[in-house]
Amino acid sequence: GWQATPSITKFLNNNPILVVLRFICSFLTDKITINELVDFDLISGSSWIATLENTWDKQNILKFWQFKSDNNHREILLKAKFHNVNGATKIKFIQDWALLTFSAQDKCVQLWVRYENQDKWHLAKVFKHLNKIPIDAASTKDETLLAISFEDLVILYDMGTLEPLSFLGSKNVDQAYTSLTFR
Repeated sequence: GWQATPSITKFLNNNPILVVLRFICSFLTDKITINELVDFDLISGSSWIATLENTWDKQNILKFWQFKSDNNHREILLKAKFHNVNGATKIKFIQDWALLTFSAQDKCVQLWVRYENQDKWHLAKVFKHLNKIPIDAASTKDETLLAISFEDLVILYDMGTLEPLSFLGSKNVDQAYTSLTFR
């Protein structure tokens, strides 16, 4: 095998660039860990899974995975990854082709949609309302309505145009709507 001569060893140990590179590598080795799973969601009967993760440097990453299975083989494939997803702390599929991310920090909901008959996802719309924190959302099975709760207010949107249809609130309600469901 190859042996370092004393002069090469002295060069490698005393070279300032290599010393800095070794320090950086040891620093990164200590910092780079498995991402922290913040939230995940899936819909029964769908092949799609979404994860929201935090990296060691506090970036949010939204990942879309697809489960594939045949007679002899099963796998989960990473299909899309988006960095710096608006400080999101919650994700929720509302349809097989639509996912929402919720950010109390940025006081918004992002709607991510999958192109029809494709594996590609993109950000379609950001919902905000009067500096209120978004809490939950739901959509109808027939894909016509989307409801998003912003603290003590629920806003109904047309799923085709994503425009607001109605604002539902009450002077007698002072607590957030924490769970929305269409039946």
